[in-house]
Amino acid sequence: MVLGSTVEQATLSPLHLRAAASLYRGERFILTFRRDTSSAHVVLCSGAKAPDYVKAAYSAHVLLFLADSVKDGLPSDRLGACLPQWMTAGKPKKPNKASRASRQPAGLDSNDMDLLVQCREVVEDTFPLFLERAEGLGWKLDQTMLNPKETRLISMMHDATKPLI
Repeated sequence: MVLGSTVEQATLSPLHLRAAASLYRGERFILTFRRDTSSAHVVLCSGAKAPDYVKAAYSAHVLLFLADSVKDGLPSDRLGACLPQWMTAGKPKKPNKASRASRQPAGLDSNDMDLLVQCREVVEDTFPLFLERAEGLGWKLDQTMLNPKETRLISMMHDATKPLI
């Protein structure tokens, strides 16, 4: 996992960047997966702070866990079943999201985009519990020393007037 990756390290093409950025709209980071290097890259946006680093690092580790599960032969539509028990304890099982493909932005390999979409869903479901438990154990997540690289994405424009992220 590379926290504070450059756009060049994180993406294969402008389409790859645009697709990942559209999925992470509203966050202060963009997460990508490079199948050629089996690595997760976090491109931090300008203004990202310690809580963003924590969420980005957590997201990247979930992505790598899901990617390893697919590599180990688990079908991509069953990835939720392989999550550690603490991530799903007390949560009702969600139905399989068959419409996932229709929500995928163009520009990424469909398998990689499926991983990113599933990662985003898992993080949305589990990150609040992670924060609650970590803070309950005394972790000071607002004072993290994850030490990301200094590279920051200032903004992306999908047309001349509206920021993409």
